[in-house]
Amino acid sequence: MKGKIRYKPSKYNFFFDAEDGTYLAFNAMSGGFAKIRDKEWEEIQKVLRNPNNCKTEKGNRLKQSLIRGRFLIDETVDEIALLKLRNRLGRFRTDRFTFVIMPTFRCNFRCSYCYETPKKTKMAEGVKEGFLKFINEHAKYWKYLFIAWFGGEPLLEFETIKEISSELIEICKKFKCNYAASISTNGYLLSKKVIKDLVNNLQIKNFQITVDGPAEIHNKRRPLISGVGTYDRILLNLLNLANFDNVEILLRTNVDETNINYIPQFLDTLPDKLKKRVKINFQRVFHSSESSPSIKVCSTERIDPKLIIELSKTAIKKGCRIYQKFCQGLRTGFCGTDNYNYLVIGPDGLLYKCTVALNSSGSIGSISNDGKLNIEIPKLAKWLGKDPFEDKECINCKVLPICMGGCTQVRIGSLSQKKGCLSEKNLVKEAVELIYLERKLIGQH
Repeated sequence: MKGKIRYKPSKYNFFFDAEDGTYLAFNAMSGGFAKIRDKEWEEIQKVLRNPNNCKTEKGNRLKQSLIRGRFLIDETVDEIALLKLRNRLGRFRTDRFTFVIMPTFRCNFRCSYCYETPKKTKMAEGVKEGFLKFINEHAKYWKYLFIAWFGGEPLLEFETIKEISSELIEICKKFKCNYAASISTNGYLLSKKVIKDLVNNLQIKNFQITVDGPAEIHNKRRPLISGVGTYDRILLNLLNLANFDNVEILLRTNVDETNINYIPQFLDTLPDKLKKRVKINFQRVFHSSESSPSIKVCSTERIDPKLIIELSKTAIKKGCRIYQKFCQGLRTGFCGTDNYNYLVIGPDGLLYKCTVALNSSGSIGSISNDGKLNIEIPKLAKWLGKDPFEDKECINCKVLPICMGGCTQVRIGSLSQKKGCLSEKNLVKEAVELIYLERKLIGQH
């Protein structure tokens, strides 16, 4: 007969009060989130202090709720070991592959803060043929294939996107491999016809489009090469895209000291239709390293992460939905870069692990015309060798289940001694309160 399970509090519990005095609970391991009634707060604290000695019906009821949210766990469970197992299984799984495809380095914009060096390169026929051969030979071993279109501006090579996507869809049908695709685009070329083709025929259901503020600000930061503004056309295209209910739209807004004060004005002018359909993702602008202006790093000290939290809070209060990267549940890595079966393909056939490492030193190999991935193992090992479970600071960090060691590009970069920690590492309370605020304002308690 099995013995009675004994419980202990998870080491990844967070309990705090929101601005309105409401008590909130969050578990970084499970993603469990709860609003706690005032009259239950003291009783919950008693249960957590002594979970194996609940003598009241109320105490036992609350205990079961805490177990469901994994705020209480079996005392024999080693959470670090469990995280490590999930990390390994997720990062090195072989039943899925993700390719970020860059059909061109060219762009029709000249954004003031762009970290990519404009090039005229478009995807060579040999690269397309080699990639499709690789997929045709390996898709039978996968359950999932994810494609993310990136650039430059990928829609400058719309015909390439159509050709490759159509082939991939057919290959995946043949091998019963689940197919999904997304695109990151500046949105300028998203005409009604292009949208219809992307969504209905090419199965692209996730769009990331950037708008950096109200028209006069956005047009200064993200003009065409000719200098002509782009705001009005992008907004029209966004409204047309929002007519498709089966797509997810991420509206990215890059923030630095030149536009941050104009974001509330931008949110006020955003049409209600878009407020209901898009999720706004505020991101700090990448900046050049002072020691090497040609190399961009993934974080900046010029905008305090607290200000991004405040912008998100403002957006919610103005009726917008936001992308809450902090509270997306357990990660196997910081981003896709940490996964073995995740590659970026440049139009020249060079392979990379990260879209902000698109230089010769960032390349880890190439794809050949006959469908072979020629990967330089020592370079791949540099990207995949990062292990947060060998870092005492990471092991002792309560945000480890979400951060998983931080940005690899920052951690392995020769110019940075930082760990690449999640920018919200010290803002857990504020980040979780955004969940509560959004649910509260849309009537979900």
